[in-house]
Amino acid sequence: MYKNIFLLSGTWGLGLGASFVQIPSAQNVLTTTGHDSISTVPLGLIILLSAPMAVIIPKLMTKYGEKSIFVFAAFLGCIGAILQMIGLLVSPPGSTFEIAMLMVGAAVQSFTYASTNNIRFADAEYAGNFLQIAIITNAIFAHMLGMFLPSLFSGSVITAFGTWSSTCIGFIIILIGGGLFYVNNSLWMFTIGITVVGIGWNISFVGPSAAVSKVYNANNEKEKSKVQGFNDGIMLFSIGVFQLSASSIYEATGSNWNIFNAILIGFSILAILMTFAKAAVNVNKTTTSLFCFSR
Repeated sequence: MYKNIFLLSGTWGLGLGASFVQIPSAQNVLTTTGHDSISTVPLGLIILLSAPMAVIIPKLMTKYGEKSIFVFAAFLGCIGAILQMIGLLVSPPGSTFEIAMLMVGAAVQSFTYASTNNIRFADAEYAGNFLQIAIITNAIFAHMLGMFLPSLFSGSVITAFGTWSSTCIGFIIILIGGGLFYVNNSLWMFTIGITVVGIGWNISFVGPSAAVSKVYNANNEKEKSKVQGFNDGIMLFSIGVFQLSASSIYEATGSNWNIFNAILIGFSILAILMTFAKAAVNVNKTTTSLFCFSR
């Protein structure tokens, strides 16, 4: 079992890390050539296009086997990277061809990203999903560690407080991380803040993801693939839309980080209210059940 946990964790970390490389690399290429307004589009394309892929991939895995699909996904990831390298090497910086190849390469990698996300549903302990080997920049690396290392204990948090209560706690931690950005503008404070945000992401994400497995019959592969595909499809589509629009929203604020961060904090507060309400309903149901049982 531990061998499988290690392999799945490493694969998940490397797969997601390969996608997150788009943050400093493609974004740096686009911003340094004056294309700030589309600097988040490559990663946005990966995530947005992975939404329909996420619906298809579980069905393909059922038909052709998980191993075959993962190998094919790795192959497409390499193809996408090669296309992006061609654009960078054979054309002038900022040229239409370079930008087009960055976008096409990212689009090809969407299948890889969707397949990697599916690893979380593999038959191994959720605590294994912590290994993140992608060292991109110090701040991003710290964020990645914050996202995945807490999986060593987040399962215990979920067991102790319940899925929705722990999810609410996760969003509160994200809110705290966002607040830290207002302390000062130093790199250290930014790194601490983004690490705290990563920890909150882990606690808010792992519980609901694990809860998905309770929705379907584990012995019914057809039902399992539909539920997993629908869940990932909605999630990745939403993330993709926000990722695609992030740079435009940032520019609309006058490139004001404080205003942009306030918008993100607003979404965190909304998520806290929603999960708190859900947790409260579950507590009331449990209390009512215990009261009826005691009578």
